[in-house]
Amino acid sequence: MSVGLRLAIHLAVLAVLAPARLTAQSTTAAGIGLGGIDNLLGRVESINIYYGGSADRRSSEPGAAPKLTWAKDYGLEFLIHLGVFGPPTTAQRRRDAERERHRDRALDSLRHVRATRLEAAARSGPAARDSINRRFAIDSARVALDAEQPFVPTSVTVRKHLSVVGGDTVLVSVDSEIVGNRKPPQSDELLVDFDLGIGYGQMDGLGADAFDLHGSVRELPSISAYVTARLSDRIGIYGGVRTGVITLEDAQMYNGEGSTTSVYTLSSTSFEFGTPLGLDLKIAGDLHLTAEVEYMRRICNSLSTDPPTGFPSVFPRTLDLSGMSWSLGVQLPLPWAGGSAAAVTQ
Repeated sequence: MSVGLRLAIHLAVLAVLAPARLTAQSTTAAGIGLGGIDNLLGRVESINIYYGGSADRRSSEPGAAPKLTWAKDYGLEFLIHLGVFGPPTTAQRRRDAERERHRDRALDSLRHVRATRLEAAARSGPAARDSINRRFAIDSARVALDAEQPFVPTSVTVRKHLSVVGGDTVLVSVDSEIVGNRKPPQSDELLVDFDLGIGYGQMDGLGADAFDLHGSVRELPSISAYVTARLSDRIGIYGGVRTGVITLEDAQMYNGEGSTTSVYTLSSTSFEFGTPLGLDLKIAGDLHLTAEVEYMRRICNSLSTDPPTGFPSVFPRTLDLSGMSWSLGVQLPLPWAGGSAAAVTQ
């Protein structure tokens, strides 16, 4: 990975985390916000490598900036998973209601058992009552996180809060924390994924009508926000917004006059903005293929030339690369991508 691409990824992540304030003494990831940079980078699940080209064949309007064409568009993008939203189906709502009734009955039963045992242990020592309260805390936490929910508990931590009154130690409260992993979502849910893409791209084969222009456009970085609707386990459609910084690279215009040809180097930096729309196909495991069309607004203003003198006056100082484009990509999982952990405290 080049130094420029690595720097762009870190800058983009810092821009996402800008609202969170980090105190001067804090060095933990939790102090940064949103789980910290470590947590956010840990959500980088895959890399998308794509190849495409221009799908726009419109010519420039009279008096407008000349439209540039390009032959191919390629690059890569790191996908950061932000979250999943799943509107429940009718069957899922029925299951949730039944699970809620089952949980309420189980918790009521546990409270009754706890009250009965505490009453029977009224003349026993504090240790017996402490044991009953701990047992109730663990059992109630397990009931609240039953196995049918999309959460698999892996460990339980029970904490006692004591108060010293004179020479006696009084149990004030007991709480528990269950740590576990998220289970894969059920297939009958209409899932919507939220992802952030940070990438690098290049457009080669630049050309302009009526001018002998050659060069490329570099896109570094590009930042995309995607919303993907999972129609099934293997098919999804996605859309979103995309922005980034584009720069003319190795752009040269040749101006032939008589037996001599003058060469001018063009340079410009601008922003792009547009909307992608695509189809996501799951091939095997976490390997995906994507087919995408997008409309991007790319206008290079304040065009600079080298040498600055002698440039043809008929050539405009603004270039327009806006239009439709297409791309095909392959999405490869990264080795460290995996299920996210969660903790629930009761």
